[in-house]
Order: sequence, then C-alpha cells, then structure tokens
Amino acid sequence: MRGMHWNSLPSMEDTPLMTLEEVADLLRVSPETARRMAVNGELPGALPKIGNVWRVNRRRFMAGIGEPANAESPETVA
Repeated sequence: MRGMHWNSLPSMEDTPLMTLEEVADLLRVSPETARRMAVNGELPGALPKIGNVWRVNRRRFMAGIGEPANAESPETVA
C-alpha cells in the first residue's frame, strides 16, 4: 500500500471481521475448537467460509458472548 503509513492502519477494534485465531484467543480455546464451533453453528457471528478461511463478524460475536464490541482482550486488561 504505497503512501500509507503503518500507524494509519485500522486497529483490531475497528476491523469488522476476525479470524478464528483471534476468536480462539478471546475465548481461551484452541483454534481447532473455534473452528469446530463455527462448523457446528455454535460461534456467534461466524460467516460462511471464503475459500478455506472462516471469518467472524466482530460486532455479532461480541454481542453473542455478552461483551461490548470494543472490549479489550484478556491479555491487555490490567
């Protein structure tokens, strides 16, 4: 991305989609467990696969687990 500075990229909270790895970190489960949850329809906000990649709608996921969309991950909470 020519002319774009690295600190002008959107933060994690501003990105509307999450990966299964990000979801797994928030739920404190393995990525494989998060994938299984998506396949079984147990993961709020999981979108149909795009190629081989699952994506999760951040807002729907956070609402589904009862957290505000801008909640901090467990690692960043003091």
